[in-house]
Amino acid sequence: MYLFRHFLLTLLLAVGASPLSAAGLQSPSGAIVLTIAGTIEKHNAGDRAVFDRAMLEALDWRTVRTFTSFTEGEQEFSGPTLASVLAAVAASGDVLRATAINDYAVTLNAADAATHDVLLAMDHNGRPMRVRDKGPIWVVYPLSEAEAQGKPFDAEMIWQLDRIFVE
Repeated sequence: MYLFRHFLLTLLLAVGASPLSAAGLQSPSGAIVLTIAGTIEKHNAGDRAVFDRAMLEALDWRTVRTFTSFTEGEQEFSGPTLASVLAAVAASGDVLRATAINDYAVTLNAADAATHDVLLAMDHNGRPMRVRDKGPIWVVYPLSEAEAQGKPFDAEMIWQLDRIFVE
């Protein structure tokens, strides 16, 4: 049995795969902060993809200075782009059902991810976001001060996000 496991591990490493990521997505080692399901090709937890903070930090992590109608003045947010998260799981849907910890849900247009450089903000003004401060993840559409006053994406800027279903 040992020889078989050793052979299998050697074979997996030789073809560039990890035994933890046969579907092409590593497994989280920390607390899970985001779950993605639906029409995705890469999984690491059954038919879902789960991410811890370190996995999200390894994606297209950006810091933006922006305005929202929910905050006073210019704010700094950091996190992975929604586009990079969708690419990591090879999502193929047009609609995203984003759901918060309290089961509040909104529908997002998947095309907005790239068109509007949508950020899955995990840090606010240099500090990790806690649940009481709209964390662990807040969907942020970067806006100018004038744009924020018009509230164009207020309905889409869901906070306490913990799961996305791709349709």
